[in-house]
Amino acid sequence: MELKKHLDILCNKIGERHLGSKGEKEAQNYIEEQFKEIGYEVVKENFTAPSWNYGKYFLKTEDIDFPCFPCFYSNSCDIKGQLVIINPKYIENYKGELKDKICIIFEEIGDVNQANKIAKILEDYGAGALIIVSPYENTYSTKIVRNPYLKKLGVMTVSKNTAREIIKNIKNVFHIKIEGKNFVSKSYNIIAKYKGKTDKKIVIGAHYDTSPGCAGAWDNATGVSILIELARYLKDKNIKYSIDFVAFGGEEYGGLGYGMGGYKYFKMHKEENILLMVCFDSIGVYLGEVSCYVGKSNYIKGILNDILCKFNVDAKDYKMGSDNNIFNDNGIPNIWFTDWDEKTSKYYYIHSPFDNLDIIDIEKINGISKIIFDALEKLLKIEIERKKQELEFVRMRKEDLKEIEKIVKKIWTMGVDKLREETYGLIGNKSWDEWVWKSVKEYLKDRNTKKFVTKINGKIAGFCSYRIDRIKKIGTVGYNGVLPEYSGMGIGTFQINKILELMKKEGMEIAEVLTGLNEGHTPARRMYEKAGFKEFFKSVLYTKKL
Repeated sequence: MELKKHLDILCNKIGERHLGSKGEKEAQNYIEEQFKEIGYEVVKENFTAPSWNYGKYFLKTEDIDFPCFPCFYSNSCDIKGQLVIINPKYIENYKGELKDKICIIFEEIGDVNQANKIAKILEDYGAGALIIVSPYENTYSTKIVRNPYLKKLGVMTVSKNTAREIIKNIKNVFHIKIEGKNFVSKSYNIIAKYKGKTDKKIVIGAHYDTSPGCAGAWDNATGVSILIELARYLKDKNIKYSIDFVAFGGEEYGGLGYGMGGYKYFKMHKEENILLMVCFDSIGVYLGEVSCYVGKSNYIKGILNDILCKFNVDAKDYKMGSDNNIFNDNGIPNIWFTDWDEKTSKYYYIHSPFDNLDIIDIEKINGISKIIFDALEKLLKIEIERKKQELEFVRMRKEDLKEIEKIVKKIWTMGVDKLREETYGLIGNKSWDEWVWKSVKEYLKDRNTKKFVTKINGKIAGFCSYRIDRIKKIGTVGYNGVLPEYSGMGIGTFQINKILELMKKEGMEIAEVLTGLNEGHTPARRMYEKAGFKEFFKSVLYTKKL
């Protein structure tokens, strides 16, 4: 295997590969050459993308130069003045006071969408520049803000260590300068085509772009290197499925809610018979174990567990975070191999200059690559398409409640009751999951609730419910859920569509559903959106200890 060679060229010779950079084009050419050398037909599919380049930059006072870096898509700026400390919680209070000012935010803003929103508000208030503190002690995340829709605002990021030095000198005059250029360019997905004996397709991919100013060894030169070598390994294997080996562009932008290359690939190929997507992203640091996260198919997850357990590699439930997301949200089984998790992210700083070959364990990558190659070869040589089963949609009976209770206690892992218990301790001498089941049971027992179960081979696989208001002509979706072992079969969407049909027959003109805003409810929100629901309003629950 030539993993080490690929890593050296991508990280040391080419370096940063963000959208619009010279390195992005060099990486595209290198990957294309490698696929062709192996003997593949290579297709380059282009898409337009917001791109960026930067020149000189600094942040200083008369006596001190502060380590810093311009954030992805920062505009140019050259401003002198005292810093204005911004508290994001009260951002509306600064309106009319920030014209051409240099703002600084010391609070940690974990969500990039929120950071982008704050930057836009400050620009609208007339600010000339924003300094934002990264979550890292001694380095910075270069895409902690990444908003290509900013027109004038310059955005710089600093580490926590640097932020401490800045606050000591806060009364001094600062000078911030950034040379940044935003433009639109073409990026590419580089695809090596494996022609199998059927048009049923497997997509195997890794993104090659990086955050600006980063060699992107962990994120994601390792994934690209494994992709190239897997393509070599499977070249002469007798695989019946057709395979697209895809080096995705534009994953680090993420402005579509997905990696851009993965999103564009899916939109272009969604009518094809894609059975499975496999993703490599962030593999190979010294600390941590590689896991594979499987979405939309407990069947495939079970097969992988059987294959991988002897190597101490776990097949876990789906995790969002890379080009697998768009496939998962469209019901396609997907696998993400990574060692990025809560533990490793505390030791290795992704999207920072520290993401270089010094943190990569070559021996580990060689070893895990052999395991992955063997596992995927075995997986692709068996029937990975679970046979479709007939779904029976029938009215819920009283005796079904025991099975419904099992479903509820398996799938309810978050919510208000759990949050109350975590905040205030045990409520009413019952655990949070007992309160959840009490609410669900009372709702289902109410005579105004219309309730149904979905069965497969006589076994209850899911349930759903709704109520109607004949005066307002509004139908409201109630509690619903699917057993985890039947996830990925479209049962949740099937149930919602059945409910909507029944509401229409009863003369309802509007359908509504209420769900949570936390990450745990993301799959539910996407299911409702897929069924045509649109966000109507958001609410906040306030509590107080008495």
